[in-house]
Amino acid sequence: MNKFKIALFYILITLFSKVFSQNTNAKYYADESKRLVIQKEHKKAVEMIDKAIEIDSLNEDHYIQKANIYYENSKCEDGLNVLLKYLEIAGNISEKGILYISELIECAYSKEESLKVLIKAANGNFGDSKLILTQIISKSLDLKDYDNAVIYYNKYIHLIPDDVDSINSLYTLLYGLNKFDEAEKLLVLGLKNNPDNLSLLSNLAGFYFARKDYTSCISTMDKIVKLSYTVDNIKNRAIVYENNNQIGLAYEDYKRIIKIDKCNEE
Repeated sequence: MNKFKIALFYILITLFSKVFSQNTNAKYYADESKRLVIQKEHKKAVEMIDKAIEIDSLNEDHYIQKANIYYENSKCEDGLNVLLKYLEIAGNISEKGILYISELIECAYSKEESLKVLIKAANGNFGDSKLILTQIISKSLDLKDYDNAVIYYNKYIHLIPDDVDSINSLYTLLYGLNKFDEAEKLLVLGLKNNPDNLSLLSNLAGFYFARKDYTSCISTMDKIVKLSYTVDNIKNRAIVYENNNQIGLAYEDYKRIIKIDKCNEE
């Protein structure tokens, strides 16, 4: 029994050593390929990375590295074929691989086709990928495909509800598209997840003011003034009071402004 264990141990050590040696050799060729790229020797760089792939045929990074060499030489279709070959061999691909495929498709064909690939990925196994969602949003906006921009902004915000910048960006988009109900709901929901956020409150107050809902605007401005008691915020509330024919309250706010200014002078 002991002899069997010893024999098994040596077999495992031998196999491990062989695999380790192969991985080391693959890394050597991959590193050599990178060095050659820096020296602008792209043909030799491809030869080196091919050797790495031959040794370690399921290493996605090697395929991405090869595809990137083609990309840098504006041979985007060749680069795309490299990654599609990997996908065929491995049966799956990483987030990084999808993003590379998307860029290669845009380079070889069009941004529209690139967007389709990203949307398919997001609707499949990569629905929680922040990077893929942001790329979809960016490309959709570039293409003026606002419907998809709104859809994937919402998905992104659902994943990261405290991303106030994204909430404000989507709000601006929705408002510009005259989707006022959606814009208001977005800000209200954003404030539930990010209570007392001045940026969101300011946008909501501005929304109500533009819609001439002065009562809601004043209520929102009250929160803003409570959180940030500044001349500008008090002045903005006074303006809303005036528009709502609450002249007495506007007058009180202007007195507060004078008092603050006097304190500042002292």
